Amino acid sequence: MRRFDYRIVVEWSEGDHAFVARVPAFPSLSAQSGTAPQAVWEAQLAVEAMLEAMADSGETVPPSDVVRPFRPF
Repeated sequence: MRRFDYRIVVEWSEGDHAFVARVPAFPSLSAQSGTAPQAVWEAQLAVEAMLEAMADSGETVPPSDVVRPFRPF
């Protein structure tokens, strides 16, 4: 996986009994899992797929919103 240039916000969802990872640069995108690291990983995979789809269709991708690159677990 290439360098990840977007913030990920992880919160526990009592209603879902899972960690939910949101990517603010992609408001419609989220991922959930039983562990925070897995939710982050799933969100990263979803963003990568979204970026590929956007590139294929010629859409402009959101700018990076991080100060420092994310280092995966």
